[in-house]
Amino acid sequence: DRGEISPEFERETLEYTMSVENEVTDITVIGIKESNGASVEGNGKYTLTVGENQILIRVENEGNINVYKLTVTREGSKNTYLKYLTVAQGIISPEFDKETQKYEVHIPEDITKLNISYEPEDPTSEVEEIGNENITERESIVKVRVRSTGGEERDYEITVIKEDASYFSNRLIELTTDKGSLSPRFYPDVQEYTVSVGSKISRIMVVYSITKDNLEYIQNTIELLTQSQVQAI
Repeated sequence: DRGEISPEFERETLEYTMSVENEVTDITVIGIKESNGASVEGNGKYTLTVGENQILIRVENEGNINVYKLTVTREGSKNTYLKYLTVAQGIISPEFDKETQKYEVHIPEDITKLNISYEPEDPTSEVEEIGNENITERESIVKVRVRSTGGEERDYEITVIKEDASYFSNRLIELTTDKGSLSPRFYPDVQEYTVSVGSKISRIMVVYSITKDNLEYIQNTIELLTQSQVQAI
């Protein structure tokens, strides 16, 4: 029920093949007996794995047995996307988008390896980190390579820039609010944001962190007096 077999069926021909797309995960095979006195075994629904799947249909009539073999090849996935990509020691820029393959992150100069988090869209894909060992140069490239079961590859490239302590001394490392969400997404080098809240909201809490090693969180409650209000931190 998923495609055409090759060669075209002929009762004397016992071996057949067919190919299906990766999205096809099962197939129903039905052999119709020619004689009312014959018995058929093997009809039914089969789960397909990537690669070759062999299905046998056994037909018996008055002691004579024929076994028809159908080899179904399920193609590998071509999906090489990540669901998300983050770095624990910094914030990647631009904001992650699965179609965007080049990013940048600034990290303290004593860091020699990134703690990268990611998840492939297709759980059967393999993910490999390249260049994420003993990072010593001020600027280097770390790649996250996604390889699909169909053999396709996609590299997400992170340009890693090491900075001394002065780079981080006048920057926040985290900024959130308890109402609404920041636009654009927080990034230490971006200094202006907007937050939209409902008309009944009269105050919001802004939480920000100003240190890296021993995280220091500061909460600041802002009274909203006008429809549009600017608050400096």
